[in-house]
Amino acid sequence: MLVLTAAALASGCETPFTRQSLGALLADAEVADRALAIDDVLASTAAIRDGLPCAAFRLEAAELASFYRLRGWALFTNEDAGSRPWLATAYGLQPAHPYSPPLPPAMQAEWDAASAAWSQVDPTPLAPPASGTLVVNGRDSAAPVGLPWVLQHFGPDGAVRDTWLVAPGDPVPTYEVAAPEPMVPDPVAPRPVEAPVPVEPVPPVPVEGPVSKRRSGAPGAVLAGVGAVGVGAGAALWTGANLGYARYCVGDVCPAGFYEDRVQPQRTVGIGTAAVGSALFATGVAWLATRTRGER
Repeated sequence: MLVLTAAALASGCETPFTRQSLGALLADAEVADRALAIDDVLASTAAIRDGLPCAAFRLEAAELASFYRLRGWALFTNEDAGSRPWLATAYGLQPAHPYSPPLPPAMQAEWDAASAAWSQVDPTPLAPPASGTLVVNGRDSAAPVGLPWVLQHFGPDGAVRDTWLVAPGDPVPTYEVAAPEPMVPDPVAPRPVEAPVPVEPVPPVPVEGPVSKRRSGAPGAVLAGVGAVGVGAGAALWTGANLGYARYCVGDVCPAGFYEDRVQPQRTVGIGTAAVGSALFATGVAWLATRTRGER
């Protein structure tokens, strides 16, 4: 029995979109394409576009390549400027064009342009889901953002949980991401403890007249040391927040609540810690400077 996925229910699907339905629509579009019945090609590929979110089976790269190619050529024939991204994804999945060569000059030029567009895409890694796996276009783990692509989320049992068709310019679909791994600093090996060196006591030197009171430098050294640790801790917090942002966010898009609950608070604490550390360090240095002047 086929079961509707969460994305299918959200898309208003009444029945699942089956592999048989996809195959029949692709066959109709191929026939219409060879007959130059462009309106029929657009109608069949639009039905596929609307049906993909209702798919509860694993989509194959070859099926999706045919869909992208047929829709791209239909849009190209209608002089639609949005045709190239569809052809670029088709090229990425199936570089060898299935038509018998040679293509007409205008189509060959557009196919070459689609190849160049695909070569300029830098696939974006997706944040791992809380459970299961993600598959892009039936085979990949990174998304060609800026081009059309299909994302499927499979549960640990291999069943399809969600299917999304992402059109050019659409944001990355929202799904539950895995919790970030805790950032644990590398362990530091303990320094060996050296045995104390015996020191012969030195007899005090008599001093004539009153002894001037000298300020101890211990408080200044402590303040400077604590301040340096504070600056280092603040820098580590700031760096850790930026590393988490780079790992789990795609461009300016982060998993829900990740930036507000993790990155931004950690950056704020890092800046505050570094500021307090800087103030303590400056105070300690000033204390030591005062002591030095007093000894002169």
